[in-house]
Amino acid sequence: MATKKKGSPNTAPFAKLTDLDLKQKLISYLSFIVDSMNKGAPGVYLNPEDVAAINQYEPTFLNQPTATNEHNQQLVSVTSHGMAFVQSLASIAAPAAPAPSAPVMPPAPQLPLPTAQAAPAPAGNGQAAPASLQFAISANVPLPPPSQRGGGFGKKEEVYPFSKLAVGHSFFVPSTPEKPDPAKSLSSSVAAATRRFAKVYPEGHKLQGQATGKSGAKFIVRPRNMQEHQEQGARVWRTE
Repeated sequence: MATKKKGSPNTAPFAKLTDLDLKQKLISYLSFIVDSMNKGAPGVYLNPEDVAAINQYEPTFLNQPTATNEHNQQLVSVTSHGMAFVQSLASIAAPAAPAPSAPVMPPAPQLPLPTAQAAPAPAGNGQAAPASLQFAISANVPLPPPSQRGGGFGKKEEVYPFSKLAVGHSFFVPSTPEKPDPAKSLSSSVAAATRRFAKVYPEGHKLQGQATGKSGAKFIVRPRNMQEHQEQGARVWRTE
């Protein structure tokens, strides 16, 4: 009787792996790599420990890593043995063929949603492949914390201390070579702050006319000069 080759499509995949969660995770990665390669990507970036785990239990399923990204992840592709294994999973999961009058497509497998990492796949003439084919897929790239200064989805820091002003208090913004007329540049900020602290929602808002629960603070800006005020710039007061 012929001896089965270790790691070949004819052996039970991951037979020595008893951790079912890890087994499902590694199989999902293999399926994801195959799906990405079928779409033209050269492979998928995986964490080194995931590459090592796949190689430990199925040493013939992955080719040697060909690149490393800034997160120290390795670009790997699937061998013909790995391809055969993933294709066997698809054939097992596929439903029975329906009647010709009512064709039904099999459901798409549920795969992880990793972050795309640029990895151009060379075309036959040595030039870069079209844009739709030049990105390899990465799994488990950590998402950076939200920005606290615009462009992110965290709460923005207050540039001017509008929220700290009591009625009659003010703050001063000096003139600079970049902003010689701060009163002009501050006018939009003052208007926005007045709207932000309004007691009722403005016209056009979905809650128009309803109370906001805010203070109703109002602000005004005035230019200042050395001759009259002994300061050059602009000052903002809270009036209500």
